Amino acid sequence: ASARQSLGAFIRHPAAGQRAAPPRLPSSASKATAALGLLPAAMRRPLAMAAVCALALPLLALPGPAGTQSAAVGRTAWSIAVMGGFWAFELLPIAVTALLPLFLFPLLGIMPAQAVSQSYFQDKNVLFFGGLVVAAALECVRAHERIALTTLLLFGTRPRQLLLGFMAATAFLSMW
Repeated sequence: ASARQSLGAFIRHPAAGQRAAPPRLPSSASKATAALGLLPAAMRRPLAMAAVCALALPLLALPGPAGTQSAAVGRTAWSIAVMGGFWAFELLPIAVTALLPLFLFPLLGIMPAQAVSQSYFQDKNVLFFGGLVVAAALECVRAHERIALTTLLLFGTRPRQLLLGFMAATAFLSMW
């Protein structure tokens, strides 16, 4: 027990001639909002989101194409700028940022909800999303590790055998 304690003390307080371990860098989201200074961490992200939305406000004044009175161009530019800011600074998870047009476009009167949702929920997109959900479920129960280890046990570890094994596993999983 004393060796563990001394090792723990060494890790926390290195000897005089050694450098201390560098501090862990914060995530990019907190780096982006760290410029907000002394505010509590719970307030930084909402304030940064409001700042991105406010900085994009001048885009709302963009005129439509010549000869039209369409304000949808400015509103579309604003929503794209907000999404770009949320994406660049990771203020929201990227998957959530990608879904913003589903409610921003109908809310701002750019497109009706039915037209926006048709773009998101095409047959191929739903099929791809379903595949991602199945993959996430397999990963959650660690079935991917079981499948890989079983493949290694059944087919061996030589490169040709590995290739055949993983092709067979892929073909087997593709049946469903």
